[in-house]
Amino acid sequence: MGYSNSIQVDMILGQALTAARAENAEFGVQLKLWEVGHVRDTNIIPNDIVNYYISLGDNQIDGILSQQYYTPLRKCVQGQWDLDADINEYNQTIEISDTSALNPGDDVIIKNLNNGDEYEDVVLEVVDQHSFSVIGPITIFFEGDNIVVKRIQYPAPINQISARYAAAFIYDKYFSAQNSPNVSDYGNKMREICIGQLNDILNGRVILKNQMRVGDHWGGPWNEDTYALRDRGFSSSERNMSGGK
Repeated sequence: MGYSNSIQVDMILGQALTAARAENAEFGVQLKLWEVGHVRDTNIIPNDIVNYYISLGDNQIDGILSQQYYTPLRKCVQGQWDLDADINEYNQTIEISDTSALNPGDDVIIKNLNNGDEYEDVVLEVVDQHSFSVIGPITIFFEGDNIVVKRIQYPAPINQISARYAAAFIYDKYFSAQNSPNVSDYGNKMREICIGQLNDILNGRVILKNQMRVGDHWGGPWNEDTYALRDRGFSSSERNMSGGK
């Protein structure tokens, strides 16, 4: 899994690439009304393709940020809650005190602090204020006290940069290419947002939390408020990444 996942890409992907109904609707599976016209048709764009374009976007991110941070970047904990109800064969819903900080596509870890058991999955749906579900069935039962739920994320705004890059690449290939040889305005806009956010990181306006910074030859990376970039034959006063869409 890269800096983003297929759920996050689907949330950003243009509606022109979503299906009018779910693939298994003919088998009597009930659908939520908001999903009609908003579900990616995996027969046209399978998850393998989405993951490939996520990888391409991640390569772009790693290459641009390699002068400032050790890549690949690391996930960090962005919230922790106590488990309010046991998870077993009769209850697969995860209940915590407050789900307002969770969204579909977030990575979560359930950990038993008593014996060290862990289960990691991705949020599929936030059911209500106190409960949410994950993609796969939970194969480890969590019962008793001292059980916590942690949300783990790459530092902001890395996950949305990755998702926007992947959505732009997919849109250009599967929609715009069928209409004109040029890339789409949608793809260009998504990349424009990504470039702006990466430039904010390069210029020091955004600092990535809990990441290892690259120092200069003789000093530590945290010795200066503004990140030091030695002149290596190019204009070091210009921190922005190369232009282009």
